[in-house]
Amino acid sequence: MSCRPLRSDRGAMAIMIALSVLVMAGIAVLVIDVGSLYEERRDLQNGADAAALALAQSCATDEPGFTCTGGPNATETALAELYADANASDAAARVFDVIFDGREVTVEIRTEDASGDPESVDPWFSRIWGHSGTEVFATASAAWGSPTTVSAIPIVISSCEWSIATGDGDEYGAEHYRIIYLHDLNEKGMKAVGANGSTPPLCKSGPGQDVDLPGPEDDDVDRAEGGFGYLDSHDCRSTVSVGGFVLGQPGASNPGSLGCDPGDLLDQTLLVPIFDDIAFSGTPCGGPPGQNCYHIYGFSLFHVLDIDLTGGGWSNQGNICRPQQRCLGGYFASGFIPLQAGLEMLGDADPPDLGVSVVVLSS
Repeated sequence: MSCRPLRSDRGAMAIMIALSVLVMAGIAVLVIDVGSLYEERRDLQNGADAAALALAQSCATDEPGFTCTGGPNATETALAELYADANASDAAARVFDVIFDGREVTVEIRTEDASGDPESVDPWFSRIWGHSGTEVFATASAAWGSPTTVSAIPIVISSCEWSIATGDGDEYGAEHYRIIYLHDLNEKGMKAVGANGSTPPLCKSGPGQDVDLPGPEDDDVDRAEGGFGYLDSHDCRSTVSVGGFVLGQPGASNPGSLGCDPGDLLDQTLLVPIFDDIAFSGTPCGGPPGQNCYHIYGFSLFHVLDIDLTGGGWSNQGNICRPQQRCLGGYFASGFIPLQAGLEMLGDADPPDLGVSVVVLSS
């Protein structure tokens, strides 16, 4: 005896097949159409990020042709378009807007066709329901400014040395080579003619000697302590912040006792703290009496070419210092550095511009 399917069974199967087709079409919409939108937006976001960072970098380094205020000029727009197109899979993206606001730039990028006109991302399947397409866009913001907190090599240099070596921030580079002594009391060859004809050192050294000294153009020029010093460390790193005090290590003959090797300094461009005052008591840092305590003014870049410090391996030239002295030879540099571990740039802080800027995506 055989059984035949009922008409209602055949109808139910047809309905199930129809529903399955609809479900598969919906999945196709999600996988293909939505996926294409995400892929396009990913390309645009990469382009917006790259364009914002490139613009911020150019502003941070004062590139010629960049005003970095208000709306973009032709040079700034061209740079944004270059990075937008370079990150688009079809090499076609439209820079819709660029806005500068203080030390931050925001870039918005949208889709365009090969002729440069606005273009929607056309769907493959959702056009069945009458959907004609979607214009995709992405925005990114990048900021630039001086760092406020740094994890750095445990060496700190006087703001007076920075001021003289760079002409108060106008002269950077290898042509401005300078020898900086370990808290030297008599800065060689750097004298200011005083009102009475005397020649006191421009950069005094030693704890608590940030007194007013007569200068070449002003009879009341404050010159902070000179030279460089060591910071307390055991792993060749010290975390310091602008406006804070950090404990020194005056007993170190070279950075080896601080966990450093000569290669950590020699031929390296160091991000170094710049100090503008020393408290000899150690009290602001919570240290013992007699241990230097440095007040951090800001951060700069110093490229070390020569070292003449006591201890094996800590002299590459020999005798570049005066007898019985320890010193570093090199020059201050300017430039930007990407945000990295141990480095912060806080929006509320306003550290001085000492030639180094941090560039970071802010949103």
